Amino acid sequence: MLSKFGIPVIVIALIIIFSVLYFGFNKIDELATDNARLNSQLNEVTQVNQSLSRDLGRFREEVEANANELRRVNNEVERIDTDRRIQETELRAAIGRQDTVFERPSLVERMVQRNWKQFTDGISCDTGARERCND
Repeated sequence: MLSKFGIPVIVIALIIIFSVLYFGFNKIDELATDNARLNSQLNEVTQVNQSLSRDLGRFREEVEANANELRRVNNEVERIDTDRRIQETELRAAIGRQDTVFERPSLVERMVQRNWKQFTDGISCDTGARERCND
């Protein structure tokens, strides 16, 4: 029934089939191992990403807080500069009235006392003693 080449052909075919199956199952095992390793690495990267996202959120909050503080300080500097310019203008105007001032020494003394009080109250207010502010 079987020719003289039939048995060797069947044996060779079986060897090829078993070899393909053996190497195929080994490749599937390797791929499963690689997949598990890559999933583990993906989990690590995900955790690092979440940590970085939290850190970035905190950093944004700090930057926003610092920007708000900078705006507040700039507004305070502008207010102080405006007050200084007003006082400078008042002093320049007072220079024009110096003859009147020289004729009335008691007026000068009262003006000095009033200006000194305004000056010290302004310094106290600017350095944090809010009870001396004239707001």
